[in-house]
Amino acid sequence: MRIAENQTPAPGELNLDHVAHFVPDLGVAARLAESVGFVVTPESAHRAQGAPAGTSNRCIMLEEGYIEILAPTLDTPNARRVRSHMARYDGVHLACFGTPDA
Repeated sequence: MRIAENQTPAPGELNLDHVAHFVPDLGVAARLAESVGFVVTPESAHRAQGAPAGTSNRCIMLEEGYIEILAPTLDTPNARRVRSHMARYDGVHLACFGTPDA
C-alpha cells in the first residue's frame, strides 16, 4: 500500500493530517528535532499567488501525517500574521485534518 493511500481516511472518517508548530528560527528548530532523532526535510519557502508568502517550513514526516515546523521569513501580511500568533506563544497553532469527502 502506498503511503498516501494509508493516510487517506475511510468514508465518514476524519484524521489528523498534520500540525504546524510556529517557531522564530527554522534552523534552530530543525537542529533540535534532529538532535532527538527526527529526520527533517530541507527548507521550503512558501509562495502565494506567484509571490513569496513570507513563511518557510521544514517537516518531520511520520508514518501517518507530519509535523510542520513553520517560521516567518520576510515582511509580508502572511508573515506578520504568523508573528502575531507567536507573540502569544511559540508552538502549535494549526491542526489540519483530512477527510475523503468534505
